[in-house]
Amino acid sequence: MTVGLVLFSCLLFLSGCQPDGTKTPVTSATCQECHEKECDLWAHTRHAKAERVLDRDDQAAFELASTIKQGSQESQVRFQNGECQIVTLGFETNMAAYKVERVIGRVSLCQFLTAAPGGRFQVQQVSYDPVSSSWFDVYEDERLPGEWGHWTGQGMNWNSRCAACHNTGVRKNYDEKSDSYHTTVGEMAVGCEA
Repeated sequence: MTVGLVLFSCLLFLSGCQPDGTKTPVTSATCQECHEKECDLWAHTRHAKAERVLDRDDQAAFELASTIKQGSQESQVRFQNGECQIVTLGFETNMAAYKVERVIGRVSLCQFLTAAPGGRFQVQQVSYDPVSSSWFDVYEDERLPGEWGHWTGQGMNWNSRCAACHNTGVRKNYDEKSDSYHTTVGEMAVGCEA
C-alpha cells in the first residue's frame, strides 16, 4: 500500500466518511483500538467528563437534602423515588420537582440538566461545587420565570447554548415551525474527534 493511500484511508477513518460518501459516527472508543494509552489518559480528564449521565459521585450531592436561597426564592435539591431532583420555581411559576437527567462539569462546578417541552434541556441555576461540597445559585441573585436568564429561559437552554462545547458531533436540529429541538450528539463528552 502506498503512503498516499494509507494517509487517505486514515483521513477517511478520522472524518467518519466511508469511500461511498456516507458518514459513520466516530467516537473515542473507536480511537482506542489504535491509541489505547492516549484514550486511557483522556478518560480521566475534564473533557471526558464535560457532560455525562449522573454517576455515583453526582448522586451523592443530592442525598443530603439542601435548600438554596435565591433572592426571595428558595430551591431544594433531594434524592427521592430513586432520582435526583431539583424543586424550584418552574415554567408555570409554581414550585415543582424536576428530575435531573445529566450533568455538565466535574471539578469546580457541576450544573444540572432537566428535560423541558419541545425537546429542550434546560440548565438549572442551582449548581454544585464539588470542592467545597456546597450548593449555590449560579447567578447569586433572583431570576424569575419569563426572564432570559431564568433556568426556564433561552439563556439557560442547553440545545443552543451548551451542547456544542460539552459534546462531540452536535446537531441542534431546531424546527422553527414547531419551535422544537431534535438535538443529537455523536458522543456525550469532548472526545477525540472534537
